[in-house]
Amino acid sequence: MKRMTQQLFGLGLAVVLGSTAAWAGERGSGYVVINTLSQYAYGSIGGARNSPDSTQFLYLSVWSNGTTESVVVVAQDAAGVTMSCYSYEPLMVAAARAVTSDAYISFSWTSSGRCTGLDVRAASITPPKNP
Repeated sequence: MKRMTQQLFGLGLAVVLGSTAAWAGERGSGYVVINTLSQYAYGSIGGARNSPDSTQFLYLSVWSNGTTESVVVVAQDAAGVTMSCYSYEPLMVAAARAVTSDAYISFSWTSSGRCTGLDVRAASITPPKNP
């Protein structure tokens, strides 16, 4: 049993160390991807801005009237498919406030257009915006 545990630990360590090395220096396009069937979209602001077409974009807005806050997220891919969602959930509004000009954003929605998830990331793999 001890030998099997050591082998599994060694395998797990090799997977972790091997996978981190594969990410070193990696760069992603960050282009906007929309899956209407599974109801999610993702991309980076820099990737959308730097895309070879003039169609892609990511838009995120936080709105407040002093008592209520909301967030609206909109994405459009290279084919012109546009999807959006909105939320009044405080945690989603907080996630939206974390967006930077070079952020990676992914979001999901219901058929009625309410956001079910919002992921905001900053990573070296996503491209910064070109002027």
